[in-house]
Amino acid sequence: MNILILFFHTFLNYFLGSAAFPFLTDRTIVGLERFCLAILAGIFLETTLAFWFIWMIGGTIATFSIIVLLITVAVNIPLILKSIKQFPTIPNLPILKKIKSIAWYEGIMLLFLAEKVVFIAWQLLRMPTYQTDALKHWSAVPRAIFGGPNNWTLIAKTPEFLGRKMGFVPEYPMGIPLWRSLSATYNMGWNDFIARSDGLLLFVLLISLVYVAFKYFTKKRWMALGATAIVASIPLQVWQGASGYVDNAVAIFVVATIWTFIRKDWMLSGLLAAGAIWCKNDGLAIFLPGFLAAAFFYNIFLKEIAWGDKFKRLFQIGLGIATIFPWLIFQALYSSSVFSRIITPIQGLFSSIEEPDYQVVLVQTGKKFENSPSSLSLFWEHVFTGSSHGVFWLVALMAIILLLKNLISDLLGRCLLLYILITCTIIYYVFTFTPAYEYLLIQTTIHRTMLQFAPAILVIIGYGIFLHLDGRKQEKSNGKDIQPKVTNT
Repeated sequence: MNILILFFHTFLNYFLGSAAFPFLTDRTIVGLERFCLAILAGIFLETTLAFWFIWMIGGTIATFSIIVLLITVAVNIPLILKSIKQFPTIPNLPILKKIKSIAWYEGIMLLFLAEKVVFIAWQLLRMPTYQTDALKHWSAVPRAIFGGPNNWTLIAKTPEFLGRKMGFVPEYPMGIPLWRSLSATYNMGWNDFIARSDGLLLFVLLISLVYVAFKYFTKKRWMALGATAIVASIPLQVWQGASGYVDNAVAIFVVATIWTFIRKDWMLSGLLAAGAIWCKNDGLAIFLPGFLAAAFFYNIFLKEIAWGDKFKRLFQIGLGIATIFPWLIFQALYSSSVFSRIITPIQGLFSSIEEPDYQVVLVQTGKKFENSPSSLSLFWEHVFTGSSHGVFWLVALMAIILLLKNLISDLLGRCLLLYILITCTIIYYVFTFTPAYEYLLIQTTIHRTMLQFAPAILVIIGYGIFLHLDGRKQEKSNGKDIQPKVTNT
């Protein structure tokens, strides 16, 4: 029953996201790519509408679940009727023919990926939620929302407001908790599977979208499967799929943002960037600035395109991101903004504070960490050579160095490098100059943050590989708005 509810909720999001595509992109998106992006758009739209419904109207999650179901069915009646008509032709679909063409080494990689999916499913079915933050917040909050207004509400000045009487963190975004509470509503009951089932879905979407990207870049299925296997083989990745944390959610929305930016789906990329923010504050503080800078400089420095079109594209990106503004306003009104925790250390540098309680890179200051190692050595020890990520970051660094010439020679490549530089700088700053240094020292949050970033790095490396393989002889942008030829994925 639990797995059926997961499938039901997934396809509900797919149809909701698909219905929004005409407003989000001018490109015809099909196949596996459509499956991934439509579900992500549906997850964001569904949970954002749920937030609005509960906040502005004072409704319950149970009432909203019925409303969104009816709306999704109503807007998709033509698509549903078309699917019913086409059902008899399913045995002749091209995907069944492609299965027969799978080489033996591709089959091995597919078995490897299947094992990862089965392992996550086994954890969800056989193991309880056991990690601290998942128990305290990421599972407890959706359980409280599912329980009704007596446990959790958005009515300010009440003991139940944001579940404060239970000790919940009020500034954490509510995207995934609302999605889990909706799943429990459709299931008509709460259990540990419901509390973490999105981890399995998001893992499948993550490896699927990486496959789509590399198939597009290389035109070779074995290379796409290899890239997918790399993501799936990061040691921490599979465990996060069943942990109850939301880092895989941030990872897939960040990957989708970068992918749709590369494909020039402006409004859709902005919406997906908002989705990353809606999952966790990392999406706002760490990943949004680099995306904004990359999108701005790419469109500003494009040649052979009118300034009106440039500003139109930037406006579309901004319009997509603006869908998260109601939450940011709500967060600023009723809790501490994530920006305040990041900017405070900078303010301290220019104030009279002589002994801050955060770590500085080269000069050890503050009594709390005065005998602790510098953040540079900890990054090297825990991230680049530690066991949580294997050799991923060492190999990724070498790959970027090898592809640097190709990326620099291309306008989009340069903007993607800018995205990497800004994001890495923010991560370095957060875990060096703010109290988050402690989480680098004790090896907790840093691993999950880098896990959020890793798949996007791989997709950017894939774009560099495309530039290298293709040579960009005829399609080298260098200021021209030209894309590689589209292939079926």
